[in-house]
Amino acid sequence: MVNNDINGAFRTSYFKHRFPISTYLVAIAVTNYVFNNDTVQVGNVTIPLQSFSYPPVLEL
Repeated sequence: MVNNDINGAFRTSYFKHRFPISTYLVAIAVTNYVFNNDTVQVGNVTIPLQSFSYPPVLEL
């Protein structure tokens, strides 16, 4: 990501890629994701883990 603009409740992210890519290989998924920060211990190394997931579905 090269830039991230926030305008009120809206965010626009700009990406740049060094290699050509076919348009049919590009996918975009938009929803109200829940962002999670965590860590994973691998041997003696702690690795940060960031994940985006769908929020839980509420029964109506």
